[in-house]
Amino acid sequence: FGIPIVGTHAHSFVMSYESEKDLGENRYLDGVDVLAKALHYREKLGYKNTEMCELYAFVAYACSFPHRFVALVDSYSTINSGVKNFIATYSVLYELGYKGEEKGKSVYGVRLDSGDLAQLSKESKILFKQAGETLGFDFSHLIVFASNDINENVLKNLKKSDHQVDSFGIGTNLAVSYTHL
Repeated sequence: FGIPIVGTHAHSFVMSYESEKDLGENRYLDGVDVLAKALHYREKLGYKNTEMCELYAFVAYACSFPHRFVALVDSYSTINSGVKNFIATYSVLYELGYKGEEKGKSVYGVRLDSGDLAQLSKESKILFKQAGETLGFDFSHLIVFASNDINENVLKNLKKSDHQVDSFGIGTNLAVSYTHL
């Protein structure tokens, strides 16, 4: 069907990283210590209070999937930690040349799985823009995925809210319309 397959990690993946040593050697990409560089960007952007264990998980995931880095950002605080840790980690990938698109679609971004999806999508895009301007990077290709029991009512409400979600992950409700049961 020509639809690209893109996935993210689970909340349990993020929670499995408790310290830097949990990364082991999975912090290097193309000979670069991604954690060290992500910490550099974290500091440069003023993201002082993000959850470090979440950053470790994002670094591990980015090193494993540098061509398709989509981070689930709501394990702790979506805006105050998750999106910021994604930006710090993705900045390293961007610097290393991982900026691409696949069939005209970006394969880099965040996944929102809880909360006010419309508001969080807007705030995520603002953070992408601010970080890109601060670092001199073009982050206009970064996307926001939304999941969290998406159904036709959620989609209708989001459409009314002027959201900035680029793509939706629809699972159970793809095949079963609960409004028609």
